[in-house]
Amino acid sequence: FNIYLETGEDCDLCNRAKAKGAKIENNINLVAYHRGYPNTLHGFFSRERWHGRGDFLTIKTFMSSKPAIISIFQSLLFLLCFLMSLLIDIKYILLYFIITSTIFIPFAILKCKSVSIRTLWCLILYYVYFAARTFAAVDVLRKKKSSYHDKAKKAIAKWRKKLN
Repeated sequence: FNIYLETGEDCDLCNRAKAKGAKIENNINLVAYHRGYPNTLHGFFSRERWHGRGDFLTIKTFMSSKPAIISIFQSLLFLLCFLMSLLIDIKYILLYFIITSTIFIPFAILKCKSVSIRTLWCLILYYVYFAARTFAAVDVLRKKKSSYHDKAKKAIAKWRKKLN
């Protein structure tokens, strides 16, 4: 595994294996356990912020990540509309929600398989998801490291020291 990745290391391993000619197969008997899924909006935001950091490590990882590209587009659009609402007219902030809702609503309907109150929640989650991914970009730009990353580096250094 790439020790510099906080998330997506399994996907990275598969991509590198495929690049070397390995065949990746699905094993229906294999079970992967995760530590659970967040049950609060804050927990969801934190998880997606953490997951998104790997998308902003290099230009290559950024360009290969649709969520990263969309989150940056959404953030730039928000900043532009916000500035225009301050300088010209408050109605420009509505333009942001009209444009992004036009993009997110079809996905929310597809995800929920109907138009209902659940669709509204899906729409809200899309906004939270892409906002969290934007914060992930800020984290990487500020070179913020998680405690997991620091622990991994220390463990590898300790392991290398034992080998020598």
